Amino acid sequence: MNFRFINMLVLCVVLTACASKSKDDKTSAERKAEVFYNQGTRELTAGEYTLALQKLLQANQLTPNDSKICNNLGMAYYFKKDIRSALKFVKKAVKLDPKNVDAKLNLATIYMRENNLSKAEQIYLALLKDLTYLGHNRTHYNLAIIYLLQNQESKAVEHLNKSVEINSNYCPAYFKLGEIAKKRRNYKKALEFYKDASMGVCYDNIKPHIAQVDMMIKLNRYDDARLKLDEMLEKFALTKEESLVKLKIDEVNRKRRLFDSRNREYSQNVDRNFLSTDF
Repeated sequence: MNFRFINMLVLCVVLTACASKSKDDKTSAERKAEVFYNQGTRELTAGEYTLALQKLLQANQLTPNDSKICNNLGMAYYFKKDIRSALKFVKKAVKLDPKNVDAKLNLATIYMRENNLSKAEQIYLALLKDLTYLGHNRTHYNLAIIYLLQNQESKAVEHLNKSVEINSNYCPAYFKLGEIAKKRRNYKKALEFYKDASMGVCYDNIKPHIAQVDMMIKLNRYDDARLKLDEMLEKFALTKEESLVKLKIDEVNRKRRLFDSRNREYSQNVDRNFLSTDF
C-alpha cells in the first residue's frame, strides 16, 4: 500500500492473501473460488476495481462464508464507492472470523472515511488489546487522527508518541507531530519532526521536504533552506515535483532579500538614533 500525505490519514486497507487449506482438503467449489479470489485480489491491488468486483463476486458465490473473500469483496465495493455493500461484506468477514484483523482494520477505515469516528475508535481500542498484532504503530496513528478530528490534541500527541515508540521509522506519525508543533509555533521542534518524516518509505515524498524548508523560513535560516532546496532540485529533477522546488527557491530568495533589507533598515535606524542622541 502506497503511503500518501493527502490528509495524513493512513488508511489501513488490507487485502487478505490466499486461503490456508491444502489443495487436497478443498472441494471443487473451494478450488474454483480460490482461483477467482486470487484473480480478484490481483485486480484489486492493480486498481482494476470493476474486474476485481466481478472475480470476487464469483468467488463469493462459490464459497459465501469465507471471511477472506468477504473482506476483499467488501473492499472492492468500497473502491467502487458502494459504501453500503462494502460495510455489509466487511462486517460479515469479521463475524465469520473474529480473528480476521485485516477485516477489522478495513471496517475501521471505512468508518473513519464516513466520519463515524466513535465506531472506528471502538475497533482500534479493542485491537490494542491484541498483543500479538505487529502493526499497532498504525493503530495508534489512526486513533491520533480520530482525536485530532475531535479537537483532543493532547490525546492525539500521546498516541502519536506511542506510534513512533513502537516503530521509530514510522514517518506518517512524525509528519503529524510536525504539523502539531507548527500549529503551536514551535518551529524548531516541527523542523526536527519533519526531518524524521522524510526518512524511510517517505523519503521520495516531497511533502516532508517542503515542510522542512517552510520551517527554515520561519526560523530565518535562509542559507539552510537554499542548501536543502538545492538537494531537492537534484533529487526531484525531471519529475513533476521539480517545478514546485523551483517555486520554493524563488520564494526563499524573495524572502531572503526582504529579510536582509529589513535588517539593513533596522541597522541604519539604530545608527541614526545613536548619532543623534543628545548626551
